[in-house]
Amino acid sequence: MSPNDPRLKLVLVDDHELARAALAKRLREHPQILVTGHTSDALEAHEIIMAQRPHVVLVDTVREDAQGSHIVSSLAALPRGVRPVVVVHLSYYQPEHWVLAKAAGADDLILKQIGVEILATKLLQAAQRALAPERWPQILHA
Repeated sequence: MSPNDPRLKLVLVDDHELARAALAKRLREHPQILVTGHTSDALEAHEIIMAQRPHVVLVDTVREDAQGSHIVSSLAALPRGVRPVVVVHLSYYQPEHWVLAKAAGADDLILKQIGVEILATKLLQAAQRALAPERWPQILHA
């Protein structure tokens, strides 16, 4: 991965291995998205994020280990120049899930049922809204 790569850098954090791997594969085929890592583990997610410095982290907060809000809050606590946009990625919408995620520091919410084109558009829009222009992926400057 080149530091000059114009694509949006993304990390996926989801405890459902098959769903996470399938989404990573689909997103890797999108010309505007660069999946720099994916994991189910909260500690590994932090290590990947610190090493890869993604623009956006897509987090499934409804997890069997109940660590979703913790993952979001640990990302939200990162310093401004390092902190990625945190997008909650849920199978279904329940207001209390969004309220908890928002309170923990999430920037946006996207449901899993949308297609990859719409997902990519929404991720780019979330990055544009939440990141300072100097941290925008080059694709947003085009």
